[in-house]
Amino acid sequence: MRVDEQVRDGLLGASVATNSRRWMRRYVASLAAIDAFAAVLAAISAYLVRFSDHAGSYLAFSLAFPVLWVGAVGLARAYETPVLGLGSEEFQRVGQAFVGLTAAVGFFSYATKAEVARGYVVLALPMAVTLCLLGRYAARKRLHALRRRGQCMHDVIAVGGEHSVVDLVTQLRQEKYSGMRVVGACLAAGHGYQLELLGIPLLGNLDGVADAVTLVGADTVAVTSADIDPVRLRRLAWELEGTDTDLVVAPGLMEVAGPRLHIRPFTGLPLLHVEEPEFSGARRVVKGAVDKTSAAVALVLFARGSYLPPALALPYVRGAR
Repeated sequence: MRVDEQVRDGLLGASVATNSRRWMRRYVASLAAIDAFAAVLAAISAYLVRFSDHAGSYLAFSLAFPVLWVGAVGLARAYETPVLGLGSEEFQRVGQAFVGLTAAVGFFSYATKAEVARGYVVLALPMAVTLCLLGRYAARKRLHALRRRGQCMHDVIAVGGEHSVVDLVTQLRQEKYSGMRVVGACLAAGHGYQLELLGIPLLGNLDGVADAVTLVGADTVAVTSADIDPVRLRRLAWELEGTDTDLVVAPGLMEVAGPRLHIRPFTGLPLLHVEEPEFSGARRVVKGAVDKTSAAVALVLFARGSYLPPALALPYVRGAR
């Protein structure tokens, strides 16, 4: 079968593939709603059980608590798509949000001398995190059920040698709850005969991966074998920058800085999720602010070394000599 026929017959639903980002946005929104609802129930319960006679500060805190909780979960990155649907990382990040918000409430109470009763915090926060985890677990089970029916899937371009791509396709078809569906392949080695038997269209070689992603509307690229050298892999990561496409790779191929790597458990497959090689959004703002603040402080210290306390000025003078 010719490549164009494969694309026409095997990828007739390519327009449906572009909806994968849409369902993921809806899923993230549903998780945020679950988190907010859990916080509302926790706040109401804590207020009615212990503090309904304190109609002032505790009522205001109860109204603000859902917003604080959802914000804490967001800061803990529990809404990032790579951790949703599989593995324990999602639940661990919700736990981190619980610890962080508890510490923040304690620090705020101490710094402002606000009287926030320990009983309220002990009731509201544990209840919120418990309800949140139960709700997210139920949402995950619902997601797995939909995936077994072929819905809510990530459309994947598999990249690598033919045998490794065939192994990936076979395993993902056996365990659909992983949420990955191979819709095309770009081979580093092989002729694609085995892929044709599996109904997977061959979309090109390593130089055509970015074009294949655009062609079929895929949202994930899975690199599966050592037929690709690390230099070519880094180039592929840059080619996918700005396309809103996830990149997952076999760990033996990686030469990427640690903070950009996240384990993503695809049905036991040894694949790592690689973030785009750039700073954007809040992280870029925070990094820029930290860098500029640090530079300004350093300049002030060096420019006005004579005004430092003796304990700090002496090392500075000796260093100048």
